[in-house]
Amino acid sequence: MMIGWALSACQPDNHNPVLNQTIKQPSGVTPTGRPETTPTPTPKPTVKPSPTPRLGCEASSGSIVNELVDEEGFAKPMEVNVYLPPCYSENHPGGYPTLYLIHGQSFTNDQWIRLGVPQTADALFIDGMLKPFMVVMPREEYYLEDWFQSKFGENLANGLVTRIDRQYNTCQTRDCRAIGGLSRGATWSVVIGLTYWQKFGTIGAHSLPESPFAEAITRDMFKAMAVEGYPRLYVDIGRDDGLRSGAQNFIAYLEKYDIPHEWHINQGGHNEEYWQAHVRDYLLWYGQAWK
Repeated sequence: MMIGWALSACQPDNHNPVLNQTIKQPSGVTPTGRPETTPTPTPKPTVKPSPTPRLGCEASSGSIVNELVDEEGFAKPMEVNVYLPPCYSENHPGGYPTLYLIHGQSFTNDQWIRLGVPQTADALFIDGMLKPFMVVMPREEYYLEDWFQSKFGENLANGLVTRIDRQYNTCQTRDCRAIGGLSRGATWSVVIGLTYWQKFGTIGAHSLPESPFAEAITRDMFKAMAVEGYPRLYVDIGRDDGLRSGAQNFIAYLEKYDIPHEWHINQGGHNEEYWQAHVRDYLLWYGQAWK
C-alpha cells in the first residue's frame, strides 16, 4: 500500500460602426477624410519555461510503503515502513543508499513519520541539498526485552537488510547503509552498528540513554574495525535530558580511544519536541555520507 504525499486575449473590433458610417456634409463643403484607425494588437503573454526538476521527474513527494517482513529466523513478522524518495526508480544507477531509523521505547514504527522525516527528506531532495536515499523504519514489538536477549538486532541486521536489498533498488555496500535511532532506538543503533559493523558505515544515536557496552568491549569492537575504517558516528542529547550521563559515558570511551565522532549538546529534553526540532539536522548529517 503506497501513500503518496486560459488565458484569453481580448481583440478589438475591426468594424466599429462609428468609424465606418458615411457622414453627410453641408453642401459646398468638401469633406475632409478621417484617417483610418489601425487597431493595436494585444501583446501575447510571455510564457516562462518551467524549471527543470532537480530529480529529473515531476514528483514533489516520496511515498511510504507498509511492509510485513517475515524472514527465516523471525518468531513473527516485523512491521516496517519504507520511505521511497521522489522519483524512486528501479533503474536508478548504483541503487539508493538506505537509512534504518529505530523508534523509541513504547512507540512504534510510525514515530519517525510523525516527527516529519518524509516531508523533510522530500524538501532536501527536491532542493538538491542531498542525493535521494531510502529510509527504513522497523517496529521493535518487544521493547522491554534486554538488549542481549532480544532477537531484534539480529533480525534487523540480517533478515530485514537482506529483504530490503532483495526487494528494492539499493546500494549494498557498507558505506551505503546507515543506522540511527532515538532513545532506546539510539541504544539499538549503537548495539547493531557496532556488532554488525561490516554492514553499516554510519551510526547515529539521538538522546542516547546509556552506553550499551562496557569500556573494554567498546575498545575491542573499535579495534576490530580499525583496518577497514571506523563508522561515521553522531551522538546528540538535550541539555535538560535526565539521561544525559549515559551518552556522556559513551562519549568518554570514544575520546579515550581516539574514535572519530560528532558530539552535540542542544537545548531541550528527552521528548518528541526535541527530536522533531532536529530531524532536519539528522537527515543532513546522514546524507552527507552520500553526496
